[in-house]
Amino acid sequence: MAHHYKNENLILDLHLQTGCKKDAIGELYDGRLRIRIKAQPVEGKANKYLINYLASEFGAKKSNVEILKGSHNRYKTVSISAYSKLPVWLAALEKIKPGNKDSVNK
Repeated sequence: MAHHYKNENLILDLHLQTGCKKDAIGELYDGRLRIRIKAQPVEGKANKYLINYLASEFGAKKSNVEILKGSHNRYKTVSISAYSKLPVWLAALEKIKPGNKDSVNK
């Protein structure tokens, strides 16, 4: 499952693609949500960029977005707390079952 809730936190299981032309929320990939970002995976830049990107998407402070697993890996588990909005793509994601390759773009 690409996401679930734990207490008041949203937990996302991600497959991160770095060095892309534009930022985008993609399809499910091996049960994880594929996110494409422009940043390169050099000296933690991609992780910082991902945190900023998700904070913006969810209307959360950067300090409320935490990489729980995978800080040195493309497969990441991220926790988001105290968010003020849910992106449209998350609602679409809830309608798609794991393994379905349908697009979940914004």
